Amino acid sequence: MLLDSVLPMPNLEWFTAASEKAAYLASMSAAKDADGSREQPRGMAFGTAPRLASTFPIGREPDGRVVLVYLATEVWTERFRSFLQVHVPLLGLTPTWTLRLVFPRPLDRVYDAYQTVIREELESPVHSGIIHELRQYFEQRRRAAHTPAHQRIRRASNVGPILADASLHRDV
Repeated sequence: MLLDSVLPMPNLEWFTAASEKAAYLASMSAAKDADGSREQPRGMAFGTAPRLASTFPIGREPDGRVVLVYLATEVWTERFRSFLQVHVPLLGLTPTWTLRLVFPRPLDRVYDAYQTVIREELESPVHSGIIHELRQYFEQRRRAAHTPAHQRIRRASNVGPILADASLHRDV
């Protein structure tokens, strides 16, 4: 099925082996650094190329456009989401790109779910600063859960429910 999706695109140069992808990405990263642009794509350190462990090929059109091909093999979208997250740095290195999704006939019904993942990951990604703040917050919560004061509050809350007047009054 994957071969059927790449054969109609004979004008593309395909990178299929991990070493070919690494060399191509390194050249793109070096070209980005050489042009004086210091803005690095999300998830990449300066001067590094992303590492792509995907078995899916990367194509390059003669005009430089990058083509990513993804063959949907299951109804669930978690692997596709991971695929996108891994490839975001690559997409940040190139000004133009195409993401080609290939659906075998039984899975074409999940097209909308895959489109939702694309919107969530590429149109409105969570900023790395927010992720950092959330990690700090949860780490502080984890540490606070082990303090004596927190344990006293937890024991006190297990005593029983506090009775309160639940009636509502409304003035008309």
